[in-house]
Amino acid sequence: ATGGRSSARHKVAMNQLATVLGSSDGKLSRSMDGQIEKKCAIQTSSLFSLVAKMNHSCDPCAEVRGHNFVDCLVDVVALRDINAG
Repeated sequence: ATGGRSSARHKVAMNQLATVLGSSDGKLSRSMDGQIEKKCAIQTSSLFSLVAKMNHSCDPCAEVRGHNFVDCLVDVVALRDINAG
């Protein structure tokens, strides 16, 4: 069994981490990022190369979402149909 983002194993691990951090509902939230850094993260910096290559647009067709802490992945979500090319 894999431990990918949508797997049962991942969900159990995230629930356990949230509980350790004091969550009453077993869910992680952005407000826990500081606690995670203090308790279990080394000091790092990141560059998300795909996001860094995204162009600015006053009428965007996609956006970066990060309302809930899940892992080190960045979600880019289409706001409408996007033509190839």
